[in-house]
Amino acid sequence: MKRILMALGSVFCLIIAAFGVLGVKAYFASYQNNTFAVAAVEEISEHWSINRLGNIVHPNLLKMANKPDGERAFRIFRQYGAFERAEQVHQTGYVIEYGAGTTAKVQFVGHFENGAANVTVKVHEADGVRTVLGLHMEPLHIKERLPQVTS
Repeated sequence: MKRILMALGSVFCLIIAAFGVLGVKAYFASYQNNTFAVAAVEEISEHWSINRLGNIVHPNLLKMANKPDGERAFRIFRQYGAFERAEQVHQTGYVIEYGAGTTAKVQFVGHFENGAANVTVKVHEADGVRTVLGLHMEPLHIKERLPQVTS
């Protein structure tokens, strides 16, 4: 009986240690993930074009962006205009995927030329390379667009 309890205690200690390592890794990665997420939204918002996403976007997101739902999302995002600044940037999730790297979820309030939105960016890191795996924006407000005046 004593051996069983000692074995269970050892397993419990290993589980606690594993969660501790995960927590420390997530804590130290959060600054880099937060910085990358904000910079990625700034770069993507320069054109809001699927064809100009560059190397910062994960291939899976690029495939989704080229489908009708992805194109519609970018048309909506384009209304916001270029990114200006971020507030309340924080990492809300962190997952280590065995053999596939890590995925973090970063959220912030993004201020754009034509409004503001709650922005969620999924950041994927594998082999030391970070890419955007997902992008979601919930509008806080969009400024009314003035009609274009042509001469």
